[in-house]
Amino acid sequence: MKVDKTLSGSNVIILLKTFSDEELKDFEKFVQSPYFNKGRNYIQLLKIIIKFAPDYESGIFTKNYVYDQLYPGKVYKESVMKSMLSRLDAIAEEFLFQKAVENYDFMLRERLLLNEFSKRGLKKRAEKVIKETEKIISDKKAGVLDFVKMKDYTNEVLNHYYNFNERSRYTDYLFIHQLYNIYSFLTEFLLNEGSVYAQRNFWSKELNIKDILSVFDSFDSEKILSRIKKTGKNEFGILNLFYLLMMSLKHPDDDQYFFDLKRSYLDISESFDIEFKKYILNAMTIVCSAKSVAGKETFRKEAFNIRKKIYDENLNIFSGKHYLKNGDFRTAFIEALNLNEIQWAEDFFEKYIVNLQPEYREDITNYCKAGLSYRKGNYDDALMYSNRVNIKQITYKLDLKNLVSKIYFETESTENLISLLNAYYQLINNSNSQNRNFLSRHLNFIKYLRQLLNFKLNEADEADLKILYDTLGKDNVTSKSWLLEKIKELT
Repeated sequence: MKVDKTLSGSNVIILLKTFSDEELKDFEKFVQSPYFNKGRNYIQLLKIIIKFAPDYESGIFTKNYVYDQLYPGKVYKESVMKSMLSRLDAIAEEFLFQKAVENYDFMLRERLLLNEFSKRGLKKRAEKVIKETEKIISDKKAGVLDFVKMKDYTNEVLNHYYNFNERSRYTDYLFIHQLYNIYSFLTEFLLNEGSVYAQRNFWSKELNIKDILSVFDSFDSEKILSRIKKTGKNEFGILNLFYLLMMSLKHPDDDQYFFDLKRSYLDISESFDIEFKKYILNAMTIVCSAKSVAGKETFRKEAFNIRKKIYDENLNIFSGKHYLKNGDFRTAFIEALNLNEIQWAEDFFEKYIVNLQPEYREDITNYCKAGLSYRKGNYDDALMYSNRVNIKQITYKLDLKNLVSKIYFETESTENLISLLNAYYQLINNSNSQNRNFLSRHLNFIKYLRQLLNFKLNEADEADLKILYDTLGKDNVTSKSWLLEKIKELT
């Protein structure tokens, strides 16, 4: 009989790979419920499958093997196996929905119960939900999307008062609901407008960007915020943060918006929940990174200090089986190295590499070991690890070209360096990345390193080196500190 080796790639197995140990235990209980399994017993199938958790990659983990465990001695039927796996996948989806309802952080359960009680004419129970929910609201710390959730919640309260024809209470609450409509709109508008400008390097050439932005600019957020400030101090504090974040991203040359954002955050951050703190701190690192890439080197340290706070205080932007983004990992690691925070970079790498998606861990482990080896002066190891990295993302490729270029310069491997700089240049020239500022920094590195190599080989005089040093100091270049250091060594 031909052995089928495709089970680890089936939909239900791909889904189960994302479950934590605790979720798998809860899922077993869920699968045993007749309400969800529609009278069919899938628990035996699940017990066989989870023996191969968490990676489900064993050579014997095949459809044939599972079928033989379920139906010993019977001829394998693909239709039966396919049907069982499909149904188990559907139950897993239903389980995730139930978990989502349980874990939704603010008032989904309350809204649903209020709606059901009110529709069924259970006025006392509905109003008990309102009273309990208002207690929750008054006691909780602020969340980043609370105004959006409050808009939905107050709408359910309005529906309840309408259902029981309580005109006066309905009318009074309508004013409150309308305020939350405005707060909710401002929240989403400002946060999304900030995201638009954060992604300016990737704006599509097919969209009529200018006309779209003119629509955004016609909305006077500042005027509305000035009115809110007179009526709702707490609401203004939160919305003003979103406004300052948006303006920091919209106007990267104006540093005052960032410092106002930082000050405003520190003034009221104790009233925020953890998710809100995570969001704002992470957003501030994005602002700082954009400024440092644009050549404002002081913001490199600013970004690192914020990231250090995020990770040292366990405010990282993931939990459980949610993976840390490769880009966030790389930025935290590489910025620490660039600031000579070697021990922090190494500790960060060792602690958080397991939070990356499994398929990237080996390559990024080698990437980190290459960077750390270079910083420790172990050039042979750095070259060995860099040769083991196989990541298609342009940022990692350029990082490695940059690293190896420095190694060849340090070790006086002139022919290798010349060849590598040509390949480095072609990689940038052939890139379809829209982040031209980032690419330009690397192109400038190649330009200055070629000049530096030429001066080194031809023993340039101090006047030429000073001109190079001064010009480089004013330019936007990746690895600027290293280049300046190498020029000093030649003088």
